[in-house]
Amino acid sequence: MYRVVIADDEPVIRNGMKNFIDWKALGCTVTHLLSDGRAVMDVIKGEGADVLLIDVRMPEMTGLEIAKYIHEKKLPILTVILSGYSYFSYAQQAIEYGVSNYIIKGTPIEKIEAALGRAITAFCAKAEETRRLKNIESAFTKTQLELREKFFVELINGTLFDVQERAEKLRLYAPSCSSYRLLLIQLDGTYTYGLKRGGQTIYLSIRGLLDASFEAYEHVTVAPALDQFCLILFSEGDEISDRSLAPICADVAAAVGRYSKSVNCRIGVSRPHTDVLSTDIAYAEAYLALTEQEGFH
Repeated sequence: MYRVVIADDEPVIRNGMKNFIDWKALGCTVTHLLSDGRAVMDVIKGEGADVLLIDVRMPEMTGLEIAKYIHEKKLPILTVILSGYSYFSYAQQAIEYGVSNYIIKGTPIEKIEAALGRAITAFCAKAEETRRLKNIESAFTKTQLELREKFFVELINGTLFDVQERAEKLRLYAPSCSSYRLLLIQLDGTYTYGLKRGGQTIYLSIRGLLDASFEAYEHVTVAPALDQFCLILFSEGDEISDRSLAPICADVAAAVGRYSKSVNCRIGVSRPHTDVLSTDIAYAEAYLALTEQEGFH
């Protein structure tokens, strides 16, 4: 049921709109009867509303001011203006602020109900289309992220041999950068055993920790092996220094240890590189730094 707020400084109008319109048939329920614009704003900013039936002129804040706020904030609220005036300037402003209907007080109740029905039907259709487009966009974004991660795993593993395919994927998925560094995070202990049994909690938690810890850098996070993560940190300016990475790496290793006593975290870091196609070399450097316990190559 859509939540309806009716606001008018005349009690007879408020109560009439609530009692003489069949809101249930319209798929709505009246949640608030209000007498001033400030109270309407409190509801909008608090628990929210789906449909507003508001007087154009109210104490504290006018219906048009509220409509303007909703329009500017792009809130998914259906706004219908009630007015005792048929002034063209009011109607013009209402259209500018995306108001669905402008109803003159005194209009027969059946006509008001019919107008509200049409407005709510259109509102539902628009909301459904917005949801559909957001779902498509979300699915597309997820697919692009997965393909980007797959591209970098292929580079790390050295399995991308086709020159034309490599050039196309480089164009699609490699960011514009002047240099990058690769971090290899090796996880030892019972971590891999847990994953082999289907548990994803540790994996998702550590990945979330890594993304949050390095959010200041544009980066790609991939898992080339069950017990490894790689972060590729990109820079458009100066090279990313050991000095800036060292405290973050130390914090990550400590945080993983606190999260799970059964997991030991080691981190190796490559030299700065400029060619994204050299990701496999950067990985080898990070692995060497990790195995030699130097941390940084």
